[in-house]
Amino acid sequence: MFPYAKLQQRENPLREHIFFVTGDVLAQRRHEFLERNHLPHVAKPFRVEEQSEAVRRMLWGEARAAAAGAKSSEPVENGIGP
Repeated sequence: MFPYAKLQQRENPLREHIFFVTGDVLAQRRHEFLERNHLPHVAKPFRVEEQSEAVRRMLWGEARAAAAGAKSSEPVENGIGP
């Protein structure tokens, strides 16, 4: 999470293009961080379909936001979003 925190502090636009995959089922703190910041993620073990769907939602939301002239960090109502 620390490299992400640095991107976030610097308001680097790359932070909006990160998808987290975590295998650390014991670290509740990481899960809370991801949830609190509404960051796209899947936790291991996961099915390939779950990961594919999460990535699709992330990319589709960004594409819709760009088409609407909104920032990708703003929520987009698209019928498939989180």
